[in-house]
Amino acid sequence: MKKQMCRQKKLNNEGLTLVELLICIMILAIVSTAVFSFMIVGSKIFNRSNLEVEMQNEAQVMKNYLNDLITDTTLWIDFATGEEAGEYGTDRCLVIYGEEVVACLGWIQNAGEIRYLEKGKDAISMDESGVYHINLEGNETSAANWPLMAQYVTEFNCSMDNLKKEHRIFSAAMGFELKHLSYDTTHTITLRNDIFYEGRTDEEYKGALGGFQAQITKITLAPGSVDKAVDRVHGTEVKFTPTVIAVGDIDTSVIYELEGNTSQGTRMEGDVLKIAKDENSPVITVICKARANEDISAIAMVNLASVSAVTIQPQRTPDYNNMYYFPNSSLELAATVEGNFATPEGGHVTWEIINDLKSSNSAILEDKETTCIISTGNKISNVIKVRATSKVDTTVFGEYEIYTADQDVGELYIAAENGNYSVLRGGSLQLNLIQKGEKIVDGVNWNITQNSLGDKVRIDSNGKVSAGLDIAFERAYSFTVEASIVGEDNTVKTVTCLVTIPKVEIILQPNHVIIAAAKGVNTYRAQANVTGIDMSNGKLDLQQSPKVNNLEVWPISNNKENVVIGLSVDWKENNPKYAKSTTVKVFMKEYPEVSSFLRVYIYGANISNNQYAPVPGDALNMIQNAGTADNLIPKTSKEAVENGKTYGYEQVSVNGVMYHYYVSRETNANPKWFVRVGTDMTKNYVYNTSTGMYESVQ
Repeated sequence: MKKQMCRQKKLNNEGLTLVELLICIMILAIVSTAVFSFMIVGSKIFNRSNLEVEMQNEAQVMKNYLNDLITDTTLWIDFATGEEAGEYGTDRCLVIYGEEVVACLGWIQNAGEIRYLEKGKDAISMDESGVYHINLEGNETSAANWPLMAQYVTEFNCSMDNLKKEHRIFSAAMGFELKHLSYDTTHTITLRNDIFYEGRTDEEYKGALGGFQAQITKITLAPGSVDKAVDRVHGTEVKFTPTVIAVGDIDTSVIYELEGNTSQGTRMEGDVLKIAKDENSPVITVICKARANEDISAIAMVNLASVSAVTIQPQRTPDYNNMYYFPNSSLELAATVEGNFATPEGGHVTWEIINDLKSSNSAILEDKETTCIISTGNKISNVIKVRATSKVDTTVFGEYEIYTADQDVGELYIAAENGNYSVLRGGSLQLNLIQKGEKIVDGVNWNITQNSLGDKVRIDSNGKVSAGLDIAFERAYSFTVEASIVGEDNTVKTVTCLVTIPKVEIILQPNHVIIAAAKGVNTYRAQANVTGIDMSNGKLDLQQSPKVNNLEVWPISNNKENVVIGLSVDWKENNPKYAKSTTVKVFMKEYPEVSSFLRVYIYGANISNNQYAPVPGDALNMIQNAGTADNLIPKTSKEAVENGKTYGYEQVSVNGVMYHYYVSRETNANPKWFVRVGTDMTKNYVYNTSTGMYESVQ
């Protein structure tokens, strides 16, 4: 019986059900996930903390090192960047000059490292201008060979602006990055000692500059030196510029002595050597001495030269009939100076075009000491006179006449539309090959040569030149177009012409507008001329800043070359006594980098029927030819006399509207400008001192 009951109990012991097992697994998974999450988070926090500690340790090492060296330094601290830092093989380098040691900290940006080098005081030297230097030897010249100070450095910058102040503060900013973690720190150090810095006076440093007393270190003299003499002729002068290099607060004036001169009329007046006409010596020695230490000096040799003639020769044969050059071509001229002179500069000349018979836009494209390149301009049958003047004796010069061929007599000639050999960005230029006045259509081979723009400029088989919009705006370009045909004798005949692409800019006329605004509406105009780009590809836009509520600006008309700008002021304030001003930015919508600025000055006054009103004082410098600080009377090209008083005036015409700027010349210290806008010049105007205006009189 008992055995049967036991057997029955064993048969009923069936274990966990499937549901119970699943519940257990779920509970275990939840607990495990939580445990593992805590472990992962803890691991990440631990790793992050380790990284942060590692970066902070790198920064702390740097701070401790800077503290040890900078706090007690007494000589100089230099922070080198750019090319100066490149001399150490670094991107930035801090050099600390102390009494016993000089230390360098160099940041190599690509490697993210700061490396250091220490040398003894024997490695410190001072140059002639009083600046300290460290002498590096062998592999020390490259910071990559220095010991490693810190890693993971993404920024290293030092500020020494406050070293020149009494609180003597140095600061360094450093940045570190390691596995996407970054750490930035700024370290400030207060120096215990006063230090020397470049440019400091002896008085500021209390008589001692890092162990070097105030002194003259060097004198240089320009122009000329012992190894570079100066050529001059009798009756002329030489202006010398002495440069005295000194350390500390010391007298830097100079005194001159002459040797070798035979005439008493040859003398120094200040820094100028005046050479007498009766001077017989071939060489005059100018000695410049420091007044504080006459042992420090510089010497210049002045040779008495003679120039007999200047001749000019073209460097290529004429294009036609041994005499004529084609229009819109370039020609190199070379000058030869004959005479006796000791230096190469004695054979140098200055170039100028002194006459262009037909105003053909001829120009000197390149000007050198003995050669120049001339553009022959765009006119046919023209005469261009070029002059080369000796730099040593300006009374001696040579001249050369350039004759341009007529297309009717030239064998071949490239003609441009309207004689303008320039093409706009985004535009085109039609060129035609002319032979004895007839256009050649068939058999012409067109090419572009001497071209730095590649396929940004092209020419088709019909001679049409096109320029892309992607040509840089900030400068002008030029290239050569070549046309060739096969002649009746089966020889290839080739001619060329020069095509230019002007610089892109907006030129305003006038560059400022002064509005004499009465109560009511007044409308004025300005014009924006655009060079270098086809305006049909981009409209001009206007932006006013600051906004003047009673002023409206808008473009009146637009074509390929210019835009007329309208300005309307609705002055609603009652007789204001002050001026308002704003700036109108004129720019291209598609290319906002092409812009210019129009200054607008509004003077509000109830001027009734008077046509003149004072110009705001802050507009004075905006007016063309307004004079300089040394000459407060504005310079004007025209003068008018009213009631015995003289007034200067300028006129600017924009789209038929004449702007008249007048200036009172009653006093030198306070010239007064006035403006009148209109076309009526028949009336007489008198300055009314009580109202401060010019008033019309019948």
